[in-house]
Parts: sequence; structure tokens; C-alpha cells
Amino acid sequence: MDLVVVESGAKAKTIQKYLGKKAMVRASNGHVQDLPTGGKEGSKALWSHTETELPDPPWGWTERAERNVSRIIADGNRKKVSRVFVATDPDREG
Repeated sequence: MDLVVVESGAKAKTIQKYLGKKAMVRASNGHVQDLPTGGKEGSKALWSHTETELPDPPWGWTERAERNVSRIIADGNRKKVSRVFVATDPDREG
């Protein structure tokens, strides 16, 4: 079985209708990670360009995202998902 992850619940329901039982479609309910805004980690979030590469940003979970992702993973394990398609919006959150 395939797993398709989209951002909104409404999109998940619509796509699920088209895919039927071929795939499981779940919503992340928005973005799942963010750069920290305060404290020591927040100061690391200021990216600086070097000639060769960007530093690794200190990504962190959003408050509700950890629950949503855990639920999606548990559902995927129950359904024995073999492939995951991330079908988020083409914007800064997706």
C-alpha cells in the first residue's frame, strides 16, 4: 500500500476518493517543522551563506506536528505502507 501525505484534511478526503483503496491519504494539517525563534537555538536559525554550502538549520517540531506525524506513522505501520508520497503545496510551508 502507498501513503500520500497532503497538508489539509479536505484535500486528503478528495484525493482519497480518487485513489480509493489503492492508497492511504493522510493530512499533516500544515507544516510539521519550523526554525526555532528564541534562545540559543533561535540564534542558530540565522542562516549564513558560505562559498561551498549552507549550514544545517536547527529544525524543530511544531507543537501539533509531532502528534500528527506519530498518528500518520502508526496508521502506515498498521496498513503495511511500502511507499510514501509527500504531496505538499508548492509554497514556503510545503
